[in-house]
Amino acid sequence: MDKTQVERKAYSPKEVQEMLGIAQTTVYRWLTSGRLPAVKIGRLWRIPADALEELLSTEGGQSDEQS
Repeated sequence: MDKTQVERKAYSPKEVQEMLGIAQTTVYRWLTSGRLPAVKIGRLWRIPADALEELLSTEGGQSDEQS
């Protein structure tokens, strides 16, 4: 395994919720719809930092909680 793979940061849905100041249901809606790419390991979701950055850059940081 290459060193860059080991150092990659992944967030839990709770961490994303707190960072963005959005509802927990919004984070899970984004995960299940594929809007926020993530890996599910058993019952745990992990969101790669680059996937979160991509979402924020393409959507201008808007949470769009209503959708």
